[in-house]
Amino acid sequence: MKKTLVTLASFLLMNAPFAFAQNSIPIFTSEWRPLVSEQLPRNGPIAEIVAAACKAGAIKIDLKFAPWVRTETMVKSGQAFAAFPYVDTVERRAKYWVSDPIYVEKTVLFFYLGNPKTPATLNELKPDVLKDFHIGSVRGSYLSELMPQLGYDKFVETNSVDNAAQMLQKGRLDFLAIAPSVGKDAFQRLFPTQLDQFLIVQQSPFPPKSSNVMIISKDFPQAKELLTQFNKGLAAIKKSGEYKKILSQHALDLE
Repeated sequence: MKKTLVTLASFLLMNAPFAFAQNSIPIFTSEWRPLVSEQLPRNGPIAEIVAAACKAGAIKIDLKFAPWVRTETMVKSGQAFAAFPYVDTVERRAKYWVSDPIYVEKTVLFFYLGNPKTPATLNELKPDVLKDFHIGSVRGSYLSELMPQLGYDKFVETNSVDNAAQMLQKGRLDFLAIAPSVGKDAFQRLFPTQLDQFLIVQQSPFPPKSSNVMIISKDFPQAKELLTQFNKGLAAIKKSGEYKKILSQHALDLE
């Protein structure tokens, strides 16, 4: 009996990679319309790209939605293989492995013309001037670490994009720091008759473009191998044209 148990354990150990490969790999994301959402067809274009890259890389995934803070917690604890999309930063590379860029977009500052505090200052929006204003973004974004480092004490974290957009329109935020596609989608849904009142500051303190990646758990089984498979799959769909086809179907101008 003892010998049988040892033999069985050896068999399971030897075949662990094969057995693991047959299971769905948990990958987390959250609401980031119009790029990712449970309410969008195929969960949105970026979720569709991740699914296509995983399929091309022979990875079977189980896509799960959760609040942004929880998605990162699941990855950090090793309970999930990865989460997306996240801006590639030095701080995140210290905590996780990161995939090749899934897409590239910038962070901009939106303001609302109905707020009397902002239009008069738009010609002098230098970093020091911005410190006098309430700048908001979504909890869990890379700005949560960056803004305090830059000395923006009035930085406000919100629970969702819609919450941040509503605060901007009510004057509780002076600026909203967010990707242009995400901000425009929120304004169009929430304030369709006021779209011309939401404008983008032409000069902002943020990098002109940021790579958005999957953050990968260093404690998830076979994470390195899975990351290699994902990157190969992502390269394959970019080479085949499937990547651009997905973006064009959603009328998105992303790299």
